[in-house]
Amino acid sequence: MVVAYKAAATDVALESLHPKMTASGGAPDAAMLSDGDLEKATKIPIPAIGESSWIQYEFAEPQAIRSITFVTKDPDVITAMVAGISAPDKALEASDDWQNFRLVAKLSGGSAPEHTIRSPQ
Repeated sequence: MVVAYKAAATDVALESLHPKMTASGGAPDAAMLSDGDLEKATKIPIPAIGESSWIQYEFAEPQAIRSITFVTKDPDVITAMVAGISAPDKALEASDDWQNFRLVAKLSGGSAPEHTIRSPQ
């Protein structure tokens, strides 16, 4: 099945906004995070207990983000059982001052690797 819709005239590609991308560790490839290729991946280190891993996009001015698509590779059931691990909690947060963040949405998994959420506004 193909579902299509007309994009709003105000929609712009992330790349055209030239965001500054940082991460909690490692050096994720910013281009790879938005190229649409689900076979290539970029990694950030697993955090210590009580810490979190994150990827942050910083924009020159406030942006209204209406939807995001995220792709993760969570451990499969057998790996999770053998290693005693589970998929990490994931969340989308926003900040107006790059210091104080508020929860926008919990990014729940499921069996599909790719998920799209839209803003409740």
